[in-house]
Amino acid sequence: MRAEWRSNIWLLLEFLLISLIVWYVSVNLYILFWAYNPSRGYDFNDVYVAYLDGVPPEAPNYIKYSPEETYEANLRDLNNILNQIRQNPCVETAGTGTNALPYNYSFLGNNLKITEGTDTLYYFYNRRVMDSNTIRALRITGSNGESTEQIVAELESGKGIISTFDESFAEINDIDLSLPGRFAGKTAVDGNGNATEVSPVMVNNLRRSDFEPAWNGIFIIPPGANEFPHQIIIRLKPGTDREFMEWVHNARLKAGNLYISDTEPVSQLRENSHQHYQIKLVKMSIIMAFMIILVFLGFLGTYWFRIQERTAEIAIRKAMGATDRRIGARLWGEGYIIMGMATVLFAALAVWFITSDQFEVVFNGIPRVWAYYGIGITAAIMALLEVAGIYFPARRAMKINPATALKDQ
Repeated sequence: MRAEWRSNIWLLLEFLLISLIVWYVSVNLYILFWAYNPSRGYDFNDVYVAYLDGVPPEAPNYIKYSPEETYEANLRDLNNILNQIRQNPCVETAGTGTNALPYNYSFLGNNLKITEGTDTLYYFYNRRVMDSNTIRALRITGSNGESTEQIVAELESGKGIISTFDESFAEINDIDLSLPGRFAGKTAVDGNGNATEVSPVMVNNLRRSDFEPAWNGIFIIPPGANEFPHQIIIRLKPGTDREFMEWVHNARLKAGNLYISDTEPVSQLRENSHQHYQIKLVKMSIIMAFMIILVFLGFLGTYWFRIQERTAEIAIRKAMGATDRRIGARLWGEGYIIMGMATVLFAALAVWFITSDQFEVVFNGIPRVWAYYGIGITAAIMALLEVAGIYFPARRAMKINPATALKDQ
């Protein structure tokens, strides 16, 4: 009896440790799958970005302008490069912008503020500067189905355009999803104290990564006076990618002190942004698969050995009239009692960790509610593995012939 209890205690501790490991892995996987949400209301196929750079003043080919002439000269040079690009037969449209694309980690942003009665509302955003042709190149549509040209008309009227919030944003920051709609069509004050007219038309959010929750909304504004763009956004005609890149490489686009330093497709930006998450997804999936196989084999071996040791006991019970169902129920019951105790201890430890300061260290910026979901997911996984692990040994026990078993003993 003492040996059996000792075995049960070790089995309980084994279940507890495995549950904690499975919980950690399941939370990470849940975060990746739950947060996955590609940007909607945009079309990034066949879109390229060309980065503008300037000749350094110390370079021998630098053209020196007076301070009053510099901005106008650079703007003239930009339009020269832009016209060269637009005249290429591969190009459908091209525009300019700063921080105009998704899949980058710029935190360029601010906030808008309005007052409703005695309440002051804030809309925190990532700042996106785009001209009309960039809107067309990205084929941006409104969150309520407004056309690209309607978005262009709002931008050309001088209004800023905010985005709706992702559902994940509300869960992370405990913010009402209706907040952007309360700013739409209003005159708001930005973080610098300037009054800004917000368009009644809203767009969908642009995410830094499809695997990461949106931490802010976005605010699309037209280029301001003396605000020089850093990107040229280019939409190509389908199937002309290779021809266009060969032309860019050979043309070496330059005008005055400006030149194109690099050109890449938005699909490459997306791949670069997702590489870390994809590696993590593969790694966690492999760990989870390994743990499931390991746990199943552990349960199977443990219960197979325990039943083998209790062959005589099971044979005597059957000889005294115990049915196969009753034998099976006893074995299942013992397993679930141990599993239930381990699950209670695991849940208590997990809740303690979730409510502690160490949670932010391990799961930085992740909503605690996601970790609570992980407790339920882990309990379900362990219960299924328990069923699978006991099933085959229990069937073997129910088929024991009492006479043969006792004779062998």
